[in-house]
This record gives sequence, structure tokens and C-alpha cells, in this order.
Amino acid sequence: MPFVKVNPAYTSQRCQKCGHTCKENRESQATFSCKRCAWTGNADYNAAVNILEAAIEQWARTHGPAGSKSETDPRKGPAVLAGGACDEPLTARAVA
Repeated sequence: MPFVKVNPAYTSQRCQKCGHTCKENRESQATFSCKRCAWTGNADYNAAVNILEAAIEQWARTHGPAGSKSETDPRKGPAVLAGGACDEPLTARAVA
């Protein structure tokens, strides 16, 4: 089983469904509720999914064929949504 080191910063504030990152998304230690798309769920589960997604993306970048996405990347390299404050619109950036 491969091991990939992932920076956990903001994974507990980032919505696993739409990518919106905002500290207000954490209603409590246990509850996550996205202020953009309204997805609600367990905060630990949400952060774990974000860490898994980051690990998959990082692994694909380092192990995929040069110039293309690895066939092991289940999402085939979609854009990652990046946003600043809660009231700022999200912008897409390519996953390098």
C-alpha cells in the first residue's frame, strides 16, 4: 500500500462536495455545514475525504506518465476549486 504525506491544513474547513473553504463551514467540532452548497455531514469524515483526495492527486502527479493523468486517478484531473473568504467567488485552477 503506497504512503503519501499530505498537508492537512484547511482540510477540516474545505467542503468535500464543492471545494469551498471557510472556517464558518465548521458549525461545531463534530458538524460540518458548507455555507456555499449546503452539504452537511460529520466533520471528521469530511476532512478525511479531503485528505484522501489530496493524497490521490499528489500520488497521480508523482507516479503518472509525463504530460498526462495517470489511469489510477479516478477523477482524471479535474479542476480544484479555490476560494478565499466566504463571500469571495470560487475560482478554478488546474491541478499540476
